[in-house]
Amino acid sequence: MIYVQRGMDPDLLVQGPNGRHVKVAMSWTDYARSPDDPGRVSPPPLLEVGGLRQIVRLMDRIRAERETP
Repeated sequence: MIYVQRGMDPDLLVQGPNGRHVKVAMSWTDYARSPDDPGRVSPPPLLEVGGLRQIVRLMDRIRAERETP
């Protein structure tokens, strides 16, 4: 799940499969951008929401492996 935390530079709260949340600045992603957005002049973000979800899953898996005796 993804939640938007409003503010000057809104954050995305990405919930992983284990229920933990990771906060990422929306400006670092393409989450709110329309594919037809002609006004964008800055370079595209380095991260996209799908990639963030994969990172969260990987981090959850690494933590689970460390906690397993």
